[in-house]
Order: sequence, then C-alpha cells, then structure tokens
Amino acid sequence: MLRLPSLAVALLLLLAPRAAPGAESAAPAASPSPTPLTQEAKAAAERGAAAFARGDFKSARKAFAELRERMPGHPAALVNLASAEFRLGNGKEAAKLLDEAVHRDPDAPAPWLTLGIVRVSIDDLDGALAALAQAAYLDPNNPRAHAYLGVALGRKGWNDAAEGAFRRALELDPDAADTHFNLSLSYLQRNPPATELARRHYFRARDLGSKPDPQIEKRLEEAPAP
Repeated sequence: MLRLPSLAVALLLLLAPRAAPGAESAAPAASPSPTPLTQEAKAAAERGAAAFARGDFKSARKAFAELRERMPGHPAALVNLASAEFRLGNGKEAAKLLDEAVHRDPDAPAPWLTLGIVRVSIDDLDGALAALAQAAYLDPNNPRAHAYLGVALGRKGWNDAAEGAFRRALELDPDAADTHFNLSLSYLQRNPPATELARRHYFRARDLGSKPDPQIEKRLEEAPAP
C-alpha cells in the first residue's frame, strides 16, 4: 500500500510574513495578518504554537479556538485549528475548517496542501485530488504537494499519473524516502512490472531510512534476472 509521506501538517503562524512558495525551513510556514494582532490574539497564537510543537494537541486546539474567536475568519487561524483537530483524529472537522480557509484565501498554497493531506487521510480522494492539484499549481516547486498528489492518484488507481507526480517530487527532493518507496510500488504495479526500476527505488528508500516491506522484498527476490 502507498505510504503517506512522513510530513507534518502545516502549521501557519500569525507572527511573521508568509514564506515564499516552495521555501523550506525548520519553522512552520507563516501567513500574514491583515490587521495588527491584539496582545490577546498574539498570546493565544504563541500558546497554541508552543503546545503544538510539544505534541500537546488538546492544549493547542484550545488556544487556536481562542485565536479563531479573536480573529474570526482569518485563514491562518482556521488552518492552525484544523491542524490541531487533524492531529487529534478529527479529520472531518479539520476538512471543514480548511474548506473555509481556502475559500477566504484561495491563492495561498499551504491551506490547499493541508486540505489535500487531510482529505487523503479521510479517504476523500476526489476532494484530495482537487486540493492537491491546486496546491501544486500555486506552488509548483514544493515536493510535498507532488508527493501527496501521487498518493491520491495512486489510490484512485491512476498509476501512470501517480508515477509522474512521484518523479516530479523526487526531482525537487531526491532524498525523500517515502516517495522513493511509493514510486517503487508504482513500478511494481505496471503490467508487466518494471522490476529493476522498482528495485532501484525500493533500496534507495531503505538507504534513506524507510522501513522494510516483506511483500515487496519477496516480489523483488522472485523476479527473474534482467
């Protein structure tokens, strides 16, 4: 089965300007506030971010719910709350919040990407495809958008398109173990299987830290020599 890339759902903060599309950093992506933050809103954002960072998602949800009350309709407040809900297993509630976020700020790629990730997780593949395609369109150099798009395409059974998305993701991030794994699985699903290509990407994934998959290894061992 295709693996979801091991990437955190985006957490958008209200405390700095929005990062440029495709920019990667150790910190979460940021989104600007259209109005100055009140001290109360800033404190809620900081409490939520700190709780999220330490894995206390219930406290993060509480703080981000307060932030949403203080800044109703602000896309970043909605995405923050959705991220906490998602981590608490409330995927459908997270998707509702993210639907509102992308409606309010349709040109921001991070909410679309987060919405796509959430919709993949709740098996809403059509919704995931729409969101992830938009994320990749708005931020074409973001490997995460292409990697998750490949997962959604693969789960729909559209293997050729999934391969293309995985290859694009690896062009942008050659060391993404989960994407190498997923591409190897896609190659094995060809008819006939592209065994040597699958072998190359599977063992590259293992070199990068991916967990072994006994079924794939058995298929590779049983494959005839080229």
